[in-house]
Amino acid sequence: MQKEIIEVLKIVIIVAAFTALLFPMIKWISYHVGALDYPNERKVHKKPMPRLGGLAIYSAFLFGYIMYGSVTTQMISILISSFILVLLGVFDDIKPISSKTKILIHIIVASIVVFYGKLYLRRAYEKVGAGYWHGKNWRCNE
Repeated sequence: MQKEIIEVLKIVIIVAAFTALLFPMIKWISYHVGALDYPNERKVHKKPMPRLGGLAIYSAFLFGYIMYGSVTTQMISILISSFILVLLGVFDDIKPISSKTKILIHIIVASIVVFYGKLYLRRAYEKVGAGYWHGKNWRCNE
């Protein structure tokens, strides 16, 4: 048990370090492409803030998966879907996209996970509460 905990901590530390190394580059890219959140009366920050942080987080997730993950149909569907969502986020950060377009893309992405990955939640309406989500209600068909 302790060996598994140490292995998981090693993975978390490596991926977190990779994320920390990516942020300066992503910050530079944000300034370069104009993906900035400018202050106004509703904002707390006083200077323009980079908006592409999700790209660094996704890149670190992908790095961790490449280094330590295993290839399954479910994981491929999640990778495809998350890549589409990251692209949507990047484009939306650079030039805002309409809500209708974003919801349509989210529906398509969810469909990829359900129909290609055969990954879906069943009977979520029966029991919802603390301690229930221990994997017994997740169903994967491969």
